[in-house]
Amino acid sequence: MHRRKQKIFITEPEGMCTVLRLQMHKIKLALESTGASIVDNSSNADISVIGTCSAFKADEARTIKKITDNKSEKPLYAYGCMCTVNPDELNADKLFSSWDAASLVKDVTGVDIDNFDDIILPGEFKNKDEYRIFDPSKKFLGITFGCSFDCTYCPHKLGVGCAFSYSPEGILKRIKEYNSDESIKTIYLTGTDTACYNYNGKSFAYLLKEILKISRKDIEYRISQFNPEGLFTDKEYLTNQLQDERVTELQTPIQTVNSDLLTLMKRYYKACDVADVIADIKTKNPNIYLKTDIMIGFPNETLEDVVESVNFCLEHFAEIAIYKFELLNNAPIYKMNLPQIDSKEKEKRYQYALQKIESHGLNVHSGGQKLNTLISSDRKKEAGAK
Repeated sequence: MHRRKQKIFITEPEGMCTVLRLQMHKIKLALESTGASIVDNSSNADISVIGTCSAFKADEARTIKKITDNKSEKPLYAYGCMCTVNPDELNADKLFSSWDAASLVKDVTGVDIDNFDDIILPGEFKNKDEYRIFDPSKKFLGITFGCSFDCTYCPHKLGVGCAFSYSPEGILKRIKEYNSDESIKTIYLTGTDTACYNYNGKSFAYLLKEILKISRKDIEYRISQFNPEGLFTDKEYLTNQLQDERVTELQTPIQTVNSDLLTLMKRYYKACDVADVIADIKTKNPNIYLKTDIMIGFPNETLEDVVESVNFCLEHFAEIAIYKFELLNNAPIYKMNLPQIDSKEKEKRYQYALQKIESHGLNVHSGGQKLNTLISSDRKKEAGAK
């Protein structure tokens, strides 16, 4: 049953991950398709929909501020990761998990959209001002939603749910659309974790091969959020696809090179094996831009571990995101009762890593944990720094 047409205000905190930003745009489009109108501020809205993020404590703080700043007395709906990671901190009338966007749309409009979850995510954010640097020649293509890994420190799986892969048919249809538009030069293959792509047994390597087969010679692909474990799934098949010069960027977050710490994190790979695969990729595709993440201050870490991780990254990567470990109440590691590294020591190690990487001229930032470093990193990269 259709309800009267609602006026909806929809927003999310700065720093929210790419996939959830695209999902917020998908929600906006779904609301509009049912006749709802999107308004610019909450005072004119019948309902406010606010996206939430729990990647870092700073993201949660920005989410809470978004809700606090909403002065409307009309209903406020919260959507996204924080609704399942830290719901008690959300002062909202209704909470909707990341994997329950269809229920949000139905609750607001009374319309049940067929196969909503299977609809491919939009290729851009809702508004230009949501970009750090807006470039209409670049498009996103979400290939996964959710996560299949169980990292002990990470709230992502609790926040976004189990892994879901969009169909190759839907993805390739979007690829054809992008390739038919000569103004589009770059496509970001993204997801909560792109390495976990698996649609009825069809892996990421298969998908990338099919994408490249139907793509223009002058278009480039950038692959984000690719768990290093995925480098060993169909390894030869994958590296054969990554040697294509149209694949210009790969982000694979190693977190640390210490095997004992990786075991505590439930990340099942060895740094030496990752190095071998990366070396093979770079030999076949020498111009590929390689990015990674490392975590500072994980329980049981030593300064020597940080030094080794930084040196490893300096040898193999062109861009490094460094984050300070945060003990989140709902992450599995919270119940492991491991000794925590003092905040001053953690900051000291963080500054060492930051300064060492900067001294070598590499691009370095701290993502949503410190937005100013992410913004300056983007500008440096756009200016041509490697």
